[in-house]
Amino acid sequence: MGFLFRTAVFTGFLALAFAAGYWLGAHRLDVVSDHVKALKNELADKTASLDREMTALKRRAALAEARDAVDRARQALSSKQIGDAEQELTLAAERLQAAAADATADAKTALGSLRKTLVDLRRDVRSVPSRAQDELRRMARRIDELARQWD
Repeated sequence: MGFLFRTAVFTGFLALAFAAGYWLGAHRLDVVSDHVKALKNELADKTASLDREMTALKRRAALAEARDAVDRARQALSSKQIGDAEQELTLAAERLQAAAADATADAKTALGSLRKTLVDLRRDVRSVPSRAQDELRRMARRIDELARQWD
């Protein structure tokens, strides 16, 4: 009887060990799959954040290039190089259009009005250079304000 009792106890412990191993194995896979899902979601969030940052950096770079082109146009006007000023204004308008390509609706509206003003100013630069200089100063300030607004 002692042998039979020891065999039953050993079999019970063996069954408990098997059940515990099975339970741990099954639940560990749930934990791993939950961990993988959490990592996947975190990676998606970080990727989206990086995309937003890249878009913002591209927009800031385009605004900085437009601001530089406006400054060069103003310098060209002060030295009476009308053709160079017109080229710089065209370049500034192109940079603003590039910045508006991947912007939100309100940003597109603001950049579109700046671009339209630059195109109109380009047409007027030959007829009234002094007014164009003042307008270029205002345009540079507006570009700076937009850049600060979107930082």
